[in-house]
Amino acid sequence: MEALTPEVVKEALKVQEALLGSGVFRTEALNSGDSHPRVNDLLSQEPVLNASSALPPGVFFHSPLLYWNCSLSAIQQDNDLLETVNANAMRVSPLNMTLHWSSVFAGKLFSHHRLAAADALVISLFYDTTSKMGELWDERATTLVFDAGLHEKYDIYPPDGKVRRNSFYEVCNRLYVEACTY
Repeated sequence: MEALTPEVVKEALKVQEALLGSGVFRTEALNSGDSHPRVNDLLSQEPVLNASSALPPGVFFHSPLLYWNCSLSAIQQDNDLLETVNANAMRVSPLNMTLHWSSVFAGKLFSHHRLAAADALVISLFYDTTSKMGELWDERATTLVFDAGLHEKYDIYPPDGKVRRNSFYEVCNRLYVEACTY
């Protein structure tokens, strides 16, 4: 029940960026002239797909990291990740999908209609079968498996990183990455 610790969330961002590529989202500070945006400034902004590295048509992802606009600085500045999740439970992603707990966390514990803890973060990657993105994600997953073994950071299931259709990767027992075709 420790998926919402800063260490796990930061590692999940690294895994997500390894699969999607970094810079998919632009999370610039509001025009406040502040070179170090506060976490509330970052969270108040709508996530914006970065035009230079946006995902191709027919490809999208759904991730708990969208609570922080997929921003490492927002995660690092957030003193209460669980409160951020609860306060933004009905936040809508750039693809008009609600970031509800049921879709971005596994093994949830509730208290008084609020999320109290979660066993795992769930990142879902979706792609049209006519897209080449699935092949790219498979290649990146294989690289991630190699890097994880090299650094002994994660346990990945399946161990070869080759996911079968509409299946799960399990990373560090606290992060699930789901690859789905449609």
